[in-house]
Amino acid sequence: MRKIETIDSLIGALDRDVPAVLVIVVETAGSAPREPGAWMAVFDDGRIEGTVGGGALEARAIEDARLLLASGGSRLVRYTIGGAQSDTGMVCGGAVELLFMRMGGEHRLMLEKMTAMFGARSEGVLAIDLTAFGGSLWPGEHGPDASRTIEGAPHMRIECSGDGGARPGVVGTWYREPIFHEGRAYVFGCGHVGRSLAEVLAFAGFEVVVCDDRAEVLGLAHLPRTVERLRVDYGDLSVRVSIDARDFVVVCTAGHASDFDVLAQVLSARPRYVGCLGSKKKAAHTRARLREAGFPADAIDSIHMPVGVPIACETPEEIAVSIAAQVVDVRRSM
Repeated sequence: MRKIETIDSLIGALDRDVPAVLVIVVETAGSAPREPGAWMAVFDDGRIEGTVGGGALEARAIEDARLLLASGGSRLVRYTIGGAQSDTGMVCGGAVELLFMRMGGEHRLMLEKMTAMFGARSEGVLAIDLTAFGGSLWPGEHGPDASRTIEGAPHMRIECSGDGGARPGVVGTWYREPIFHEGRAYVFGCGHVGRSLAEVLAFAGFEVVVCDDRAEVLGLAHLPRTVERLRVDYGDLSVRVSIDARDFVVVCTAGHASDFDVLAQVLSARPRYVGCLGSKKKAAHTRARLREAGFPADAIDSIHMPVGVPIACETPEEIAVSIAAQVVDVRRSM
């Protein structure tokens, strides 16, 4: 689940006077199922959105969140997930520090600011003051007996300039998390592979835009409701498409000529990922044409072509899994 969806759900809950607790992974040590910056929202009406790692750790977190929903407080706690003193029975080998934020009407403006940042594709920082808890926990402190609970919620703010490349985590007595749009996944071509890929990427939490020059194909395609459909002119994408350095692009149109047209325009935007469907022979031919057109070697070399991780696959659905795995790897490796 994308954070923008969690934020929208939190705003909706506040509008309906439904109490909620936002659980954030603020620090980890050793092996842990999620990194700092992972969110989970627990609502008083029983809904749970997002995940902080699953298993016994998440079950304990949900239990803590529900207790805080009843008491109206916020909490900082570290749970060990390995070794003889494991608080969870899990054997990952590390520890996870969780911040439980009781969300109230006073947080609506902050949530709306984050929504606006995602919409404008701008950058900021979510900053939460841990001073009320006495700062971050010491490495030796863990388990429910070492948790620190306060009434209400700690001070938090949105700083409207930030570094989208920074990692979330505790700095001094503050938890700091960059807030920025994670990029769209553009799929050019709504054929068998394109449709399957759009579904897999949407399931993996990407904001997916499927583009094709055939209105009837876009109209009849069975796609998740969250997937945007755009009819485009492959010869001039600028009319409807705006790609930037955070985006992911997969080219799988109905013809080699249109694939080349799309690649020639996309490369100038230097997106985070570019992949193109096709055989090794097609890849060599396309690279040669791009060199003849004057594209620099580093731009051409950045194209994943043939696209996808090298697994034995044949059907459109299997090929989509291969491509999506590569896109996810790039997203998580940056």
